[in-house]
Amino acid sequence: ARAVSRPAVPPAAAAEHALAVAAGQTTYEDPTTGYTVFTELSHLQRGACCGRGCRHCAYDWENVGRRTARRPKRTGAAAPVLADVKRPSESKVYTRKGDGGRARLVGSRDAETPKHSAVFEAVGDVDELGVKLGLAAFHAPEAPEGGVDVKARLLRTQALLLDAGAALTVLESGGKGAYARAARDAFDDAEIADLEREVDALDAALPPLRNFV
Repeated sequence: ARAVSRPAVPPAAAAEHALAVAAGQTTYEDPTTGYTVFTELSHLQRGACCGRGCRHCAYDWENVGRRTARRPKRTGAAAPVLADVKRPSESKVYTRKGDGGRARLVGSRDAETPKHSAVFEAVGDVDELGVKLGLAAFHAPEAPEGGVDVKARLLRTQALLLDAGAALTVLESGGKGAYARAARDAFDDAEIADLEREVDALDAALPPLRNFV
């Protein structure tokens, strides 16, 4: 049985979705929010539920709420292709509707959080640190035989920071949906312990601290 119940699709969005599917389109514009939404045709092309709680999931949300999504078995045959599916001629990245200086956090369907809020500053700081780690990893030399693999450490920490950024975007109130659970599960106590072990290992190689930093 599915552990997560699917919310009803708003009538206006359902109507737009039906028109898009009839036209063979893989996306449509939500009439309320202006966001681009994948149609059921797009999900059928993927071949499996991605587990992210998509509005028009063609697989009844079978992987939503799972830590690891189940993938379809590979038989060696080519993936099914929908016949007569028309590709959209363009996909605009703007809506001309504005956002009023607000944005949505995970677990909320409404753009209710001001963009100057501390949460977005925190997410930006984590992203910036991740970029710097990626740059450092790019320039890091290859690990000597039997030595410390600095590049691997940097890339592992960068990956953990991506998960931490996802966890930061979850609303504390109302964040009970599939998206919220997925983001919270992305960064847990075990990964915090991994980061602390990395810090301890690096700290052990430094001389004793004699001044306040």
